[in-house]
Amino acid sequence: MKKTEKCSFLSKIAAAGLGVLLCLAFCAAVLPMSAQAEEKKVSYLYAMYTGETLAVGEEIDRGKIEVTAIFEDGTSEEIFNFALSTDRVMKDGVNVIHVVYRGKSCEITVFGKKAQSLYVQYLGGPVSIGNSVSRDEIMVNVVFSDGSYEEITDYQLGNHVINTSGTQKVQVVYGGLQGTFDVVTMPEKSISGLYASYEGEHVLQGNPIPSKYLYVTAFYPDGTTERIHNYTVSPAKLEDLGTNTVYIIYRGHRAELKVECVVKTLESLTVTYRGGKVAIGDYVDYGDIIVKARYDDGYEEIVEDYELLSGRILQLGNNTVTVSYCDMKASFVVQGVKEIGVNYANAASFSITNKVRTADVKIALPSRYSNSMVTGKSLKPERVASVLSKLESEIIDYIAFDVLLEDETRDDIFPLTMQIKLPSYYKMTQTHLYYSANRRTVIAGMNITMVDSRTIEVSIFHPGTYILTYEELPPEDKEDKNKDDDYL
Repeated sequence: MKKTEKCSFLSKIAAAGLGVLLCLAFCAAVLPMSAQAEEKKVSYLYAMYTGETLAVGEEIDRGKIEVTAIFEDGTSEEIFNFALSTDRVMKDGVNVIHVVYRGKSCEITVFGKKAQSLYVQYLGGPVSIGNSVSRDEIMVNVVFSDGSYEEITDYQLGNHVINTSGTQKVQVVYGGLQGTFDVVTMPEKSISGLYASYEGEHVLQGNPIPSKYLYVTAFYPDGTTERIHNYTVSPAKLEDLGTNTVYIIYRGHRAELKVECVVKTLESLTVTYRGGKVAIGDYVDYGDIIVKARYDDGYEEIVEDYELLSGRILQLGNNTVTVSYCDMKASFVVQGVKEIGVNYANAASFSITNKVRTADVKIALPSRYSNSMVTGKSLKPERVASVLSKLESEIIDYIAFDVLLEDETRDDIFPLTMQIKLPSYYKMTQTHLYYSANRRTVIAGMNITMVDSRTIEVSIFHPGTYILTYEELPPEDKEDKNKDDDYL
């Protein structure tokens, strides 16, 4: 071997050796770090609720729960991604809530209070027949079981239009509770004139005139006047920008005023979620969401034409759900839980048949959707014969049907769960379900689950054609069956 070749060979060995040494050094440095990066084991949890007493049904503010994890190595850490056994106050008095993190749990206590009665005060004077009581002159407080009280304004009034001589009892209703107050009434008088004034700055486009800034006065022939509350406004909402002529109508008399309508400017958006935990893969129910918009003139309204941007629950624990309205967004948190079972209370239901046998189908839909969004239709056997011929296994008997969408663009509602109740003559072990998107391509077999001796369940991911194949029981096994049991 030449000297240069020998030197080259030795240098390669040295380089290889150096590489091994560097690798060993790197592994020695990394392995301890990996060990340190392993998840520390929790020894126990400590939690404390720092909030106030909550009304039954009210959501517990997670920001007022302080959770600390104590680890086996003696260190501690404040925890934020914990789970709660319930996120709402469930009863009056002591509510024990379990806080869970990494398989460990502890308890916190949240006191609940229940609304027991209404305390109502009427601060106004006599009201003439035909007029109504003003909400501005009513004070309503909810009295809770712990002795506390809270003034409310979102109550309902009953019998508030005066139609009785002497005194009239007016009802106040809130959350299943009722209170009353008496109003002294005056005889109906003839009206000599009606005057209206609006003391607000302007009205936002699409909004009604705020009643708290609208003053309507009736003039009577005896020289007396009365503020009127039971009037009608036309138009009810202002849509035209600029100066609008508005008519105030009461008992056949009409007053006219000019009101400026300006572009609506959204000042803030708040969202309240009143639902519970949602199974992973399911959607938040629109009925559990309340979105309130506040505008620059102080007017507030509950809006329903908002957009739900992230309504599907995708993970265990906290899921942030966002709503959008007029380019403004607001968010809330929903607890995602493992599948809690399919609910067929809101299901698309239909029967399928091949003219010999009949089966019943149910497709479970989230409660916010109408069950008419999905429909089913039986197909003539020959419509799928060419597709079935592509299967390697021999198909003797089958029922073919289509799963259809009322609106073909709404395939975002999938996946869904479908349940099929089979005729009693089916041999369950030889029952299969196949899918074809267009009745031409090779179809895919579905993974079905046996719910009971006559029911199968399957997750479906697309509309299209489904084919239920089966083998009937031998004649000797049918003798004890009721002949009417062939059909569901």
